[in-house]
Amino acid sequence: MEDGDLNIINQLDTSLIDFSVSKTYNWPDNHSYGSIILWIPFYGYAKSVYSLADKFSLRNFTAWNLDTVTRAAMSFSTVVFGLFIILLTYKLCRVFFSAKISAFSLVAISLGTPFFYYMLHDVGQANIAGTLFSILLIWFSSSMVNMKRSHWFLYGTFFSICIAVRVELWLQALFISLFFMTLCKSKKISWKNSSYFLIGFIGIFILRSVNAYIKFGTFHMEELLLLNTALSFYGPFGEFFSSYRSVFHTSP
Repeated sequence: MEDGDLNIINQLDTSLIDFSVSKTYNWPDNHSYGSIILWIPFYGYAKSVYSLADKFSLRNFTAWNLDTVTRAAMSFSTVVFGLFIILLTYKLCRVFFSAKISAFSLVAISLGTPFFYYMLHDVGQANIAGTLFSILLIWFSSSMVNMKRSHWFLYGTFFSICIAVRVELWLQALFISLFFMTLCKSKKISWKNSSYFLIGFIGIFILRSVNAYIKFGTFHMEELLLLNTALSFYGPFGEFFSSYRSVFHTSP
């Protein structure tokens, strides 16, 4: 954020890591950067508070440099978003289940996944932000039957934004498609709604692809790198058993 670009190559220590670059001299990183939008309020707050502390010579506060303060504020955003996720997940469960089952499900999700690890330990990353968008996307899906044309357009737009925030949310397309086909087969909704969804989806998707081309010199770099990482680094069961932040290594 401070140097005005999303290329972290000038923040890497070349003496400690070997890396290649794209033809645009960007580091081909498979991490999603869309969640930066959610960090902006925390970043702005930290900079404002630090400026005031510096103006009034509050040395106990300015003893930490600006970078430390902004990192702390953006890391704290992970905790805030995590609390929203817990609340929204419980409310969504209550739509379909009793309070007891909803509470049990929430405990199972929290303790049976790396949720608390990313919320409280490895903070300041896109996983919790992606989870927040994921639960909002499921909220959207649960309302398919009552959606109007404009709602389907917004649904497609929001799904495209979700992919920009966290590329792994492409996997939700499978859930959306199956749920959509089930409702169409039971004649609760019309197949025509898919066209409004796609119209809403395509705008943000094109902008994201253009951004990827400007940044990396190729389209869909994040998807390609994610697929390559999943196949080569983790392997078919790496997400569950890898010693690097897998489910069984980071879940309570």
